[in-house]
Amino acid sequence: MTTAQDVFRRMMRDRVAPALRELGFQGSGQAFTLPAPDHFVILGFQKSANSDRSEVSFTINVSAVSKAAWRRMCDERTYLPETPSPNTYYCDDAWQQRIGALMPRSDREPWWTVRAGESAESVADEVLNVVRDYAVPAIEDQLGPY
Repeated sequence: MTTAQDVFRRMMRDRVAPALRELGFQGSGQAFTLPAPDHFVILGFQKSANSDRSEVSFTINVSAVSKAAWRRMCDERTYLPETPSPNTYYCDDAWQQRIGALMPRSDREPWWTVRAGESAESVADEVLNVVRDYAVPAIEDQLGPY
């Protein structure tokens, strides 16, 4: 039987990644970067710790960090990686948002769920619409048009 992890992986590989590449992002798996000369711009797809073989729940983190600010942080904190992770909060110098903070007010943070043996087409469509409608404009607000 196809696990939820398999469904998630295929959805990301076959639907989400190609659509993000059309928007100018690079990457694979759960992290996608937008090439920008002065910033690290990253979309991170964060799975819930409760995800398992039968169900994977996930949300999206959006971040833009000045490369100069990141270098300063790395000089001060030598344990930081060469580039920021999209799913780790670092400090107020970095613009980091969960996708829900970029969307019109709702009662909850959006988490999407895919299940073992089920199609993820509608989930992929919804996720891509949210990225196009909310994440990309918010990135442009932070950096200007890319």
